[in-house]
Amino acid sequence: MNIWTLVISALVVFLLLFVLNFENMYNYYTYVAPIQNVDLFDALLSHPDPFEIDGRYTVPIHDIKYVEKNNTITVTFGGGIFSDRHGGIPAFSYVKNFQVNQTFVFLCLEKQDSTFLWFYKYLGVKSVHGEPRIILWHYEGNTHRLMPCNYPDVIAHSIDLVDNDHGKTFHLWADRYGLQPLH
Repeated sequence: MNIWTLVISALVVFLLLFVLNFENMYNYYTYVAPIQNVDLFDALLSHPDPFEIDGRYTVPIHDIKYVEKNNTITVTFGGGIFSDRHGGIPAFSYVKNFQVNQTFVFLCLEKQDSTFLWFYKYLGVKSVHGEPRIILWHYEGNTHRLMPCNYPDVIAHSIDLVDNDHGKTFHLWADRYGLQPLH
């Protein structure tokens, strides 16, 4: 075996590994790295969003089903929406199950040199003024560089990447909403 055969074989193996892992590398550098390094806004701006078990939801969440036996939620996201505040969200459909304390980006907006992200953290179902509500902790932040708001990719690659210590401000909202454990 001569040296050129060895060099060509090594190059082919390298290219093959690169091609096989290209999607993972692309997703990491496009979504995961910018989201992991997001600058979160002041914790005092974060707050709970209590949703009725069978109620209306925020853009682009179409539906949330509560699964009582394991205290999870199944969230159906979808696009094809335009709003003055958030711009256009192209048509897409994505369904994901979330456990208590899981976090995810539910909305993003590309700005000139960064991307504005809206996050949710599922806190479970609690009683709000005597009625059961799905509690999603809402917080926001900016990426350090422009990141594309390609749905559903931005949602799928954001799960459990960024947490906001809701404990610092949760007590401020607990009295206002009358948040109590269900059991």
